[in-house]
Amino acid sequence: MNFQNFPKISIKIRSLIILFVLLGLLSPNFLIFAETQTLSGSVNLSALVPLIVPPLPPIPPYPPVSLPPLKISDIQVLEITDSSALIYWKTDQPATSQVIYGKTVELEIGTISDASLVGEHRMRLTGLEASTWYLFQIKSRSQPGAEARTGIYNFKTKTDITPPANVSDFTATAGIREIQLSWKNPPDKDFKGVRIMRSTKYFPLSPEEGDLVYDGPDENYLDKNLTPCVRYYYTAFAYDTSGNFASGAVASAVPLPCLVPPPIPVPPVEIEVLKITDFHFQIAQKTIAILPDPLNVFHFLPGTILHISIETEKLPKVLKTIMVVIGDKSYLLRIGDDENFYQAGIVLPLQEGLQPIYILVLNFKEGTLDKIEGNILIEPFGVVKSQFNNLTSKQLNREVKAAEIEPEPVYLAKVTLYQYDEVSGDWEEFQALKYSQRNPIYSNPEGQYGFLVPRGKYFAQVEKENYEPLKTKEFAIDKNFINQDIILKHLPPVPGLLERIKWQKIGIILLLLVILAYLIWRDIAYLIWRWRWRWQDK
Repeated sequence: MNFQNFPKISIKIRSLIILFVLLGLLSPNFLIFAETQTLSGSVNLSALVPLIVPPLPPIPPYPPVSLPPLKISDIQVLEITDSSALIYWKTDQPATSQVIYGKTVELEIGTISDASLVGEHRMRLTGLEASTWYLFQIKSRSQPGAEARTGIYNFKTKTDITPPANVSDFTATAGIREIQLSWKNPPDKDFKGVRIMRSTKYFPLSPEEGDLVYDGPDENYLDKNLTPCVRYYYTAFAYDTSGNFASGAVASAVPLPCLVPPPIPVPPVEIEVLKITDFHFQIAQKTIAILPDPLNVFHFLPGTILHISIETEKLPKVLKTIMVVIGDKSYLLRIGDDENFYQAGIVLPLQEGLQPIYILVLNFKEGTLDKIEGNILIEPFGVVKSQFNNLTSKQLNREVKAAEIEPEPVYLAKVTLYQYDEVSGDWEEFQALKYSQRNPIYSNPEGQYGFLVPRGKYFAQVEKENYEPLKTKEFAIDKNFINQDIILKHLPPVPGLLERIKWQKIGIILLLLVILAYLIWRDIAYLIWRWRWRWQDK
């Protein structure tokens, strides 16, 4: 082999050296040449000796890791209602839970998951439409990393039998031979319209009782051509797309002119038989039961939909009417289709503060009235705030007294709620879907947020761009809602180019440069003058 034809690299040094040049990197073997060089700089080609280094033996591949297979079994769809369903399955190893679902094979609606490692899995799908087919697929992953998934299964929700909440703020305002009716429609997604029935005897108790005054989706109506000095009773029944009617909100008025309006007939109050605790108070689509505090006060967030019900067996068989009065608004409780409960869904006021609640059980046959009294306290939403929203970077870089700063709400702050699991002893994300909510949620333009929760231990993680992330302290709640105020610390804004320039330092540097230039120019001018003087002297 002619090694002189190999390209080589040589570094010339005046003393004798041994130079190693690595060549043939693309070759299976590395060729290392030892080259000797004399003191005169000539190369001794006879001393060019190739040293062939054999390749390293290949590293054997790692044997593949054998994971125990994960098996999914006993798949069931339980507790199917008109708006929810519980997906149940088992795995032969503790594994995570994930359900992907939709109305088509694309499973386009979304995914719910739980990272807890369990052998029996339960995932509740909520917010479903009535009488609708849904498809779903199950996935689980064990701690070692084994995964399993099922094929696509389906189920159909039940027919919608849940009525919407009642209209709120239903009022009747008397005018000359007319009465102006106004109200606010409920927030239910399947809300369709409001039917208003009228009577001159008493409040209509069903959507078929009395005279039909209005039927439609509006929020006001003017009832004309009425007889003066006659009391008119109105009941507004909200209804949904499936034809379910709410229990009814009531109002009455007397058209003008009338010097002495006739009163609403009220039977005499008998000794109280029922207690406030005989009624069921529920929120979050009836998933959370509410109990009064020791002072007989119920606590709620503004605008919460409150479901009130009572078993028919607790009431006299000759019962005529049950009415709930909150503040100055009144609502009827109607018997359900199963005839086991009298119930009503009520949108609570937005106004904060303490308001009385009365439940009137009117028995017209016996001429008696059972009046149950209590109080509800509408508490404010939690607010995410920052005291530094409107400050410039210059203001942020100096001390500012707290009294000089007005707290500002933070819009679109991401609030993620975590709940302590008493069984596993772990903290996990609050399963908001079980309670017809979302987690995380984002604060509104006023910085407000709120969760409806069962009693327990919680903490929140709050995030917002240009703010330091905040993890709140762990806290226990006993009022079934989260409304803690949160203060975020605003990160100082990145200063712009003009703000980053230190103009004072630049001015000093420029002044020094001018002085230096002057001194140099003076010295040069002096040297030139001396040179010319000497040259002329010669």
